Amino acid sequence: MRLPVAAAAAAVGLVSLLSGCVSFTAISSLEQIDAIGDKPIEFTGCASGSPGCDLGFSSAPALSGTGQVLVGVLVSRDTRLPDSLTSSLSFSESPSYAAELQRLSPAPAGAAWRGFISATINYDTASTAQTFTVRLPFRLLRGPDGSPYSGPFETTYVVGGRAVTPTAPASRAVSCGPSLRALYDDDPSPTTDAWNICEDANAYNKSQVRDLGILSGAGASAVQGGLASMPFTVRYTGPPTSQITFRLSASSDLPGALFAVTPPTIVPLPGVTTTTARVGVGVPSTARPGSYDVTLTAVVNGQIRTSVGTLRVLAAPPGAGGAAGASGARLRLTTILPRRLSAAIARRRGIVVLIGANKAGPARVQLFQGRAKKPKVAKRVRLKVPGPTRVVLRSRKLVKGPYRIVISADGRR
Repeated sequence: MRLPVAAAAAAVGLVSLLSGCVSFTAISSLEQIDAIGDKPIEFTGCASGSPGCDLGFSSAPALSGTGQVLVGVLVSRDTRLPDSLTSSLSFSESPSYAAELQRLSPAPAGAAWRGFISATINYDTASTAQTFTVRLPFRLLRGPDGSPYSGPFETTYVVGGRAVTPTAPASRAVSCGPSLRALYDDDPSPTTDAWNICEDANAYNKSQVRDLGILSGAGASAVQGGLASMPFTVRYTGPPTSQITFRLSASSDLPGALFAVTPPTIVPLPGVTTTTARVGVGVPSTARPGSYDVTLTAVVNGQIRTSVGTLRVLAAPPGAGGAAGASGARLRLTTILPRRLSAAIARRRGIVVLIGANKAGPARVQLFQGRAKKPKVAKRVRLKVPGPTRVVLRSRKLVKGPYRIVISADGRR
């Protein structure tokens, strides 16, 4: 069953000739580009009355002649279209067509008509090239706080056409007359006709879409050489799927900063739409006090989402620095560990541990699983004061289940 969305390639002559029409042979709601983000819609039109092609609202077959194709799209406030369309025909924006659509079929609240018109085409009923394809590359907008597109995605699009004559050139404004679906002659010459039909047919699309957003507002503070934990809210909308894995990473304009992101990946699950991703930041001892940007980035199949949080670096208290710390002070350690880490990711990318200490010197970092007395991974490091010290624990022996980290230094744990 074909959905009749028509366009016109018009006839020219000294007598009244009917504008030619085209109908859809296929309408498709394509998958989102790279799993999330933009939502393309594509349709193929053919000359009405040609083999396998329906007639539009005009009930008229296409006739040989010169004309233009019209495409109108109802765009909601949270989507965007470019100023030109990708097509086997050349389409540019037509504000006059959009105004006529609005006049005769007002857009609902929160939406607006966009009009597009093709370059002049010469149609021949004997031609074998009687189809064209139009792609509507909808861009989905996210909220000002970084929240994802909520959907559902919804749009209406129409196709029409008009004749082009020497006295009704292709450069003229689109005029639809009293009705979008009725033939209307806007050629001022009494000897020729330029028939228009602004909506020879229409189509409607409503579908769920997937999107991810990282909300703004993350913040934390830490002293020079200390650790900070910055919580970012990551929100997913759309149907749950195990086929998408978002990889998370962090960066900053703070020179020398160290990072540990937990979890390092996010897979949307049924009933789970919001996740807290924590960025552990190790502040260099040489950092100047002040405010710095920390950026969390989520990537899937080339689609990128980012959000910037604020990290305030405070001056370390007197006596906190020093290459060896206070010689008689009791060793104090602080750590930031990743949580909700999959075994596969831990084996491949390792477990990142950030360590802060008040005394410099050698240390041993061990990872245990289960009741085993022998660690799965062990590393010797040298603690820095001020810190932090970054350690990556990686092993193919890691398995699913809880783990514990033991840090030994100065004879203490």
